[in-house]
Amino acid sequence: MKGRPEDIPSTSVPDGDRRQITVLFCDLVGSTEICSRLDPEEYQSVLLHYERICAEALHRFHGYLYQKQGDGVIAFFGYPMAAEDAAERAIRSGLRIIDSLSQRSISDIGFLEARVGISTGLVVISDPRSGNGSAVGNAMNLAARLQAIAAAGEVLVANNTKVLAGAYFEYVDRGARRLKGLSHPVQAWSVARTTSNDDRFEARLGRSLTPFVGRDKELDLLLQHWRASESGRGVAVLLSGEPGIGKSRLVLALRELVPTGSMLRLQSSPIFSNSAYYPFVTMLRDELAKRGSAQGLTQAELLSAIFHEGGPDAEMQLASLSSLLSPAGSPAPLATSSSFEQRSNAINGFIRLIAWLIEDQPALLIFEDAHWADPTTLEVLDRLVATLRPQKVLVIVTCRQELKRKWPQGCKFIRLRRLSPRSASRLALTVASGRLSSDILRDISAKAGGIPLFLEEVTKFAIEQPEERTSTTGKDAQIPGSLRDLLAARLDRLAAGRRIAQVASAFGREFAPEALSAVSGFTDARVERALRELSNAGLIYRRSSTAGPRFAFKHALIQEAAYDSLLKTDRQSLHRGIAEHLERHQFESDVITFEVLAHHYTEARLPAKAVQYCYLAGRRSLAQSANAEAIATLSRGLGLVEQIEDPAERSRAELTLSILKGNALMAVKGYTAPEVGELFDRARALCEMQGDATGQFPVLRGLWMFYLVGGWLDIVEDLTAQMLNVATASGVPAERLEAHRSAGITQYFLGNFGDAVTHLETCFGLYDEVQHRDHALLYGTDPGSACHCYVALCLCFLGSPHQAVERLRLGLDLAERHGHAFSKAFAYFFGSLVHLCRRDASAARELADVAIALSRKGGFALWLGIALVVRGWTREAQGDRGGVKEMLQGLQIFRASGAKIAYTFIMSALAEVFLQRRQYDRAREVVLESLQNVGPKTERVFHAELLRHQGLICLREAGERGFQGSRDALVEEGERHLLDAIAVARKQNARLFALRATNDLCRLLMGRGDRDRARRLLEGELQGLALDLDAAELNDAKTLLRSATPAKHWALRPAPA
Repeated sequence: MKGRPEDIPSTSVPDGDRRQITVLFCDLVGSTEICSRLDPEEYQSVLLHYERICAEALHRFHGYLYQKQGDGVIAFFGYPMAAEDAAERAIRSGLRIIDSLSQRSISDIGFLEARVGISTGLVVISDPRSGNGSAVGNAMNLAARLQAIAAAGEVLVANNTKVLAGAYFEYVDRGARRLKGLSHPVQAWSVARTTSNDDRFEARLGRSLTPFVGRDKELDLLLQHWRASESGRGVAVLLSGEPGIGKSRLVLALRELVPTGSMLRLQSSPIFSNSAYYPFVTMLRDELAKRGSAQGLTQAELLSAIFHEGGPDAEMQLASLSSLLSPAGSPAPLATSSSFEQRSNAINGFIRLIAWLIEDQPALLIFEDAHWADPTTLEVLDRLVATLRPQKVLVIVTCRQELKRKWPQGCKFIRLRRLSPRSASRLALTVASGRLSSDILRDISAKAGGIPLFLEEVTKFAIEQPEERTSTTGKDAQIPGSLRDLLAARLDRLAAGRRIAQVASAFGREFAPEALSAVSGFTDARVERALRELSNAGLIYRRSSTAGPRFAFKHALIQEAAYDSLLKTDRQSLHRGIAEHLERHQFESDVITFEVLAHHYTEARLPAKAVQYCYLAGRRSLAQSANAEAIATLSRGLGLVEQIEDPAERSRAELTLSILKGNALMAVKGYTAPEVGELFDRARALCEMQGDATGQFPVLRGLWMFYLVGGWLDIVEDLTAQMLNVATASGVPAERLEAHRSAGITQYFLGNFGDAVTHLETCFGLYDEVQHRDHALLYGTDPGSACHCYVALCLCFLGSPHQAVERLRLGLDLAERHGHAFSKAFAYFFGSLVHLCRRDASAARELADVAIALSRKGGFALWLGIALVVRGWTREAQGDRGGVKEMLQGLQIFRASGAKIAYTFIMSALAEVFLQRRQYDRAREVVLESLQNVGPKTERVFHAELLRHQGLICLREAGERGFQGSRDALVEEGERHLLDAIAVARKQNARLFALRATNDLCRLLMGRGDRDRARRLLEGELQGLALDLDAAELNDAKTLLRSATPAKHWALRPAPA
């Protein structure tokens, strides 16, 4: 390590100090009247008497005289050296001033009286000794206002001061008072007298301890669980309790009793609460480095050896873990499976790897601070607990009580309670090691209230400065007020260590000496001396790491106390220095590094840089299929956008984050979730504000997908035109490709199958399997396989089903080569639909089975729902009467996904099955429901088929009631619907649908003797189809041409619906 010259530190020591202090304002009552009644020399003597009394009281209770203002005195307690009992000292000082003034009567004046106001809070103080000293903070104002309303001879204190001082005093409630300059009423308390009752003291928060006292029962219980796990009955124990109760200390005691080398430890971090798998990744990186080094293997070689004999599943797990565990290098490879599948591979890979580390030996797996774990990590933990249950493993999870969740079945729960008074006394005695008197120890035990950390820290402080009283009451929003004072006092007594502790606190819980030297500007020697001092004081400890020497604060609250003492300007400077150091020397292109940089730049108040790393972290999370974590990180970035000063830069940042978050939301919430539409609408507005048409393609594509799946094809058509214009203007091939794909899909759902094929073929002409491989990640599906599948279905409708089958084969092959799970599910569903339209139930079912399996595994609700409809149709076609139930199940899943597109197919398929079942009312219900939503700008792929089914419903009902004539109203209505179906199909150039409707109409015509008209219709529809239409429709049409069906049979003959 290289440090800078010791006399020129880069951060230096800040000009001011930020700390919690207790402020005392004291004013002499009636000083103006006294001055008017006395000779100036006599009045000066009175003032000197008053000031001597104040000075004596301040000195007695270690107050600092900050300022004298005429007959007013301002004093600080907890400055310049912090004191954990500052509030108590201030009140005792105020009471002593009042009491001392009442002890001596002055001739012609009588007894002097004073008013005292006291408040506690954070104050920024510049050194008064510099000549330019100042102190600012709400505590200053509040103490002054309380003094102003106090009665003569009264000490008024703020509520927070009362809480900190606690039961050393009796108080009189003066109610909530409105004070000048303060926006809210302030609760005031008058101090009546002191009391010797110490039992009311209760420590609110604390952390882990060194001595082990008072947890024998809990330790015995853990040992029982350990012995059970040794015999192959794995146990998971959740160890919970408030901060400082001793969870980690209890785990350490167990570790000392189990064999060494059989322990794995995972640690969560609040900074990485949105980084998927963080505790597992960091633990496994270290473990693999250690074991790989021992065997002379790199991490990659060791991983390959571990997963060598696991088959295809192991290969996929290895691929997932290699990306997650790699600390640096090239960007993560494109996911070749769904988000759900990647998550499953990663979880199974972690479990396989941990099982290898354990090696079937009794093992202890510790997971610390689960309350800071990200959702994905908790999912891994749940699976791990379930998987390791039959193994020789004891899993211990520590967490704070605020973590409320359902834990895996069979978990054991241990909630740590506060120490009993006897155990507390033993703990204080152990820590003191004979260096404190029994009276002081008894006082410490009574005040600590059974919180182990309070007992430990107060005892240590008393040892360091035995002449000072110790107090540990009160609670702050983050750090208990008394603990803040206590830890600040321990930091204040350090020499070089205090500043280094402050700098280290900006890094977080852990830090490296080399980074400290670089950021602080101190020499290596000075840093090393400071670290030794901090270590000897018990504030930090050294941790072993493959990355070199590292240190950690003994507890998060110690780090927070050091950080709390920094001025905000100093914090910003340190965070900026840390971020820039990481960028220069320790940059790794992974989510964890991006999260760290985003955190430090956020705290440095450099929002543009913070947003940049939020974007990178979110993008990497998406690549790892950690969508929930990506959304959280991107949301944090969006929350910072408003802080960017430059309007253009602010808009660009919001746009890029919004697009990425929109894609993540589609995966988690679904394509049609309202927040998806709102996000892309906002992104579009940003594009318009920027006036950059060429930059808005991803926004238009996101909106297009949202409105397409939602069924708003009028908006979709407009967005398609905009995408084509933008892509043409930009000249970017990838945008042109996606614009034509979107245009083709739009035309497909509008029923314009010829136009759809034109756009889709243009798209495929621009497609390169290697170059555009990442489009599956960016746009949902691989454009090459998607184009093949849409074209195949269009060709089937256009009357070329043989060509359709060939294009489908190409699409399925491409999807398989690509390996992207969502693209595969899409392709297999479309393939099943092609075969359904060809009336090949066997082939349709084979492909539908694959689509269903992929969709269930990947969580693709949209494809799962409609693939179930296809499979249900095939079951009915093959004589399985349970098919309709599966179709209705698919419809329910489809509706729950929020999708509206492809609705005409589902309802058409259902109507056909109900027709075959002769359930005409249900058939009519689904047809009418669907036709009500068909219009010029809605999805109408199967519009002609719905009209055909509507006609068949009428004709079947007429036939079943035995009608023999030709003037029946139902027959006429049926004929009209069939003619409408033919007209719609011809307009769409859907010759397959037109021939089906023509066949049905010709049966009607022949049945009533109108053979010539029937022949003309059939010959017209058959033109150009004879060589390229599948046998079902073609053979049916040829049979109709050759025969004259008797009228009494036409309506009853089962024909393809």
